Amino acid sequence: DQNQGASQILSPTELQALLSGLRAAGPEYMDELLEQFYHHLGAERGLAPLTLESYAHDLQDFREFLRQRKREAWEEATIEDLQHYLSSLQSRGLSARSRARRLSALRQFFRFLQREERLASNPVELLDSPRLPLKLPKVLSEPEVEALLAAVNPSTPQGLRDAALLEVLYATGLRVSELVGLTMKQLDLRRGVVRPLGKGHKERLVPMVPTAVDKLKRYLNEGRPKLLKGKDSLYVFVNQRGGRP
Repeated sequence: DQNQGASQILSPTELQALLSGLRAAGPEYMDELLEQFYHHLGAERGLAPLTLESYAHDLQDFREFLRQRKREAWEEATIEDLQHYLSSLQSRGLSARSRARRLSALRQFFRFLQREERLASNPVELLDSPRLPLKLPKVLSEPEVEALLAAVNPSTPQGLRDAALLEVLYATGLRVSELVGLTMKQLDLRRGVVRPLGKGHKERLVPMVPTAVDKLKRYLNEGRPKLLKGKDSLYVFVNQRGGRP
């Protein structure tokens, strides 16, 4: 019967093979899905052109990697493909941060394919992001510290305060928030220690070197009263108006 539909002419197995062939229609099909994803990023998520260009660069690189491995559909990408791809990026000299960016682009693209029902499962979700190296805090060298201390003018109340503040900071390693929040009750010049309140409002005992103690004594005797101008303050270090610096 010429009016019979394709589903009546083809067997279930043949029909499934036809649909599979349409879903995995080779390079053009893969590129078409990439274009749909870029449209989604630009039109629906409003990403900037430079960001879209970055996505395109990263995804096209993976697209070429799959082509070399004879993959003709995104559905054919396996967890092993992805692992080999990340390894190849490392061997090409890409940093952990760059590799994490590539993986992020792949993760978003494969999630898009899953939402569009192009994938039954998402192999990218099985991968961990490359571990990024921890950045060590930048610290001043000893000559830089000495130059900073030498730049203070000890003939003014502010200079006496700054000299004491820098000396205590250098000698104790207190956080800046701990230092400016230091109260007179937390200061014990006789024993040469401070008792700052750290995280969780926990008090700890921190010793000071004699130079820091001497600078503090001079500031408290000569500089602080002039800054306070008859006012009172709980805090060790005060500004020109008698408040916290």
